Amino acid sequence: ASKLESSIFVNGAAYATNYSAPAAIGNISCQVTDIVKLNAGDYVEGYAFQDVGANRGTAGGTESNYISIHLLSVA
Repeated sequence: ASKLESSIFVNGAAYATNYSAPAAIGNISCQVTDIVKLNAGDYVEGYAFQDVGANRGTAGGTESNYISIHLLSVA
């Protein structure tokens, strides 16, 4: 079955992943969210994967592809 996958990686390791199985091809999306406790020197990466049976690109522009990170505490 076709699927979309969005992942958050922390220090090179998968931290959170979400899957979406689109019913049709078109404007489809897949989001992943989580609260991640980070230490000084940690790094965060975002990954996306699609397996819809054909080559597909991502839409351009900031309205289509973005990452949002917020500092919740300094404690």
